[in-house]
Amino acid sequence: MLQAPTDSLYKFLAIAGLLLIGLSAALGFSHTSSYLSQTSAAGKALNEIGAELIFLKLEFAPYIRAAKNVQQGIPVDGELLELPGTIKSKVNELQRKIANGQVLVVDIGIAKRIWLGVLIVCGFLFLFGFALSAIGFRLWYLRIQRYLDIDIKNQSEKNSRKPYSLNTRRRRAR
Repeated sequence: MLQAPTDSLYKFLAIAGLLLIGLSAALGFSHTSSYLSQTSAAGKALNEIGAELIFLKLEFAPYIRAAKNVQQGIPVDGELLELPGTIKSKVNELQRKIANGQVLVVDIGIAKRIWLGVLIVCGFLFLFGFALSAIGFRLWYLRIQRYLDIDIKNQSEKNSRKPYSLNTRRRRAR
């Protein structure tokens, strides 16, 4: 079972800093992917509205020409002066989609502000975690681990002295 490093406050600070770094990275990546998916969906919706506007403009072209001719005093066929019901329904549907598109744009603006705010918070968390980790590891090494390393080195030097062997005894006896 995992346990927190309670043997040293410095080690605990260092590991807490590393956890803050990981948390800030995970939070930043998750919000970035969420924001990108929202902007992608909004872009597709706005592209569909743009395509429908182009097709509707092509359908309106004869009626627009007729209206210009009437303004200039040129006689026009009476059918062209009244819009058919299908075009009216398409205009109403397009107006509804444009209103939804404007809502999408506003939602994306809000999402962008939230995303930037989260990235700023993640940046501060990352910097704080890095500083906490660097301070913790440095203090842990300078105040605790260095002396443990010296003790281990001294013990290994004591144990590594050459033991008295038979070969050295024979050489001395001669």
